[in-house]
Amino acid sequence: MKKICLIATYITLIGSGLVAQKHEIGIGIGVSNFLGDLGGANDIGTPFLRDVEAKAFRPAGTIFYQYNCKRFVSINVSLSAGELRGDDKWLSAQMPSKFWSRHYRNLNFKSPFVELTLMAHFDLLRYKKIYKSHSYFTPFIGAGVGVFYMNPKAYYNGAWIPLQSLGTEGQGLPGHRTKYSLIQPNFPISIGFKYQYNKHWKFTLECIHHITLTDYIDDVSTSYVDPAELYNNYSPEQASLIYALSRRSIELDPDNTYGAMTAPGQQRGDPKDKDSYFMILFKVSYVFGTKRYDYNCFKK
Repeated sequence: MKKICLIATYITLIGSGLVAQKHEIGIGIGVSNFLGDLGGANDIGTPFLRDVEAKAFRPAGTIFYQYNCKRFVSINVSLSAGELRGDDKWLSAQMPSKFWSRHYRNLNFKSPFVELTLMAHFDLLRYKKIYKSHSYFTPFIGAGVGVFYMNPKAYYNGAWIPLQSLGTEGQGLPGHRTKYSLIQPNFPISIGFKYQYNKHWKFTLECIHHITLTDYIDDVSTSYVDPAELYNNYSPEQASLIYALSRRSIELDPDNTYGAMTAPGQQRGDPKDKDSYFMILFKVSYVFGTKRYDYNCFKK
């Protein structure tokens, strides 16, 4: 009986060790940035990195679990959080600049985000040994699916006002879109660099771009609402607040000299170009087990 117990214990320990070699957990810190209608580079709306505004970078963080299932494939589940920002005042534009209309629009927002993602990572190289060291590295790419929570707010009269419930473009009114959801799907794609320092510790630098199906992360998508519709459906106080938050060019142009640019029905955003965001993260993870799983690294 003692021999049977010892054999069973030995098999269990070996089995748990082999399983453990496939698993790692970690944390990461970095920055996030928003790509959408508000803010952006000093130009008309341009795609992806060409429209990055340095002032929009905000802190972000993540915790994650990774399962190393194949030699070149890993499955990663992560919970991340951060903040997204955009402000038309960041565009230093004057008439007759071609992007002056973005500055004149004068809208701003911030939104926290919390996301849960499932991604597959694909190593581009077998782990390579760094010259005369016991450390290994490989570049990788990744793709996956996820879901995230957002809650856009605008800074107005010294306070941050939540926007989704107001319907600043007439959402929820007859003949208009329904109000958008604060929970949305996303589709992350990434590129990065893994550095296996020793048997247990790994360092990763990763840039993750999140494609979304919504154009309302910044609460801006279609056209300016007619104030008459607001006053016909809301109390005077509520209608006044919604209209003030929907059309803020008047703050820069009290005489309404160029008011035709932000009149009811004029373009406020671009619904054909969905919002997105990206994160740059430095991650540290602990690999369970005494040997690095399925790589010819650190084997005696």
